[in-house]
Amino acid sequence: TSVAETVDSRPAGMRNNNPGNLKYDADVQWSGLVGPSENTDQGTPQAVFESPALGMRATAKLAANKYDLGLKTPRDMITAEKGWTPGYLAAAENIANDMGIGLDDDLQLDKPERQLSFTRALISQEHGPASRAYTDDDIDRGWVDAGKRANLSGRATSPTEGGVGRFGQGGLGRGLDSPSETS
Repeated sequence: TSVAETVDSRPAGMRNNNPGNLKYDADVQWSGLVGPSENTDQGTPQAVFESPALGMRATAKLAANKYDLGLKTPRDMITAEKGWTPGYLAAAENIANDMGIGLDDDLQLDKPERQLSFTRALISQEHGPASRAYTDDDIDRGWVDAGKRANLSGRATSPTEGGVGRFGQGGLGRGLDSPSETS
């Protein structure tokens, strides 16, 4: 076996079981968090999760919490000070275009189809074509496990595990979890 055959060519976030490319923060204890990555994203280690499912749960939880705190549009969710990638307008434009909405339209993350659309667009922005490895069921399960919606589709039935810290990062931004979060 050559060295080239043993190197995992997936994007770093996927190797870290972190579909949302959440930054590592020692003060945040996401469910299934293993620790910081060896690689860095814009100078900061990423969070490494036990499984892609737990990374997807954290991604959904963080997106929902940012939305609940007022980051309602692609522009705000991505480019705001506490957004996914503060100041990076091109990413917000890509996500809005992928979703088929305007840059300043409400993401409507209270609707399951918009949760799926946003998450699909986000992980595509983060991982490019490799993001297609995540199925719609993987994304649905993340939102269900994050406790942010009922399992309406009959798909995705994993139980929610463990606690989530008060803060979580995606891109360079921080997102607050709800203060009442206990699991």
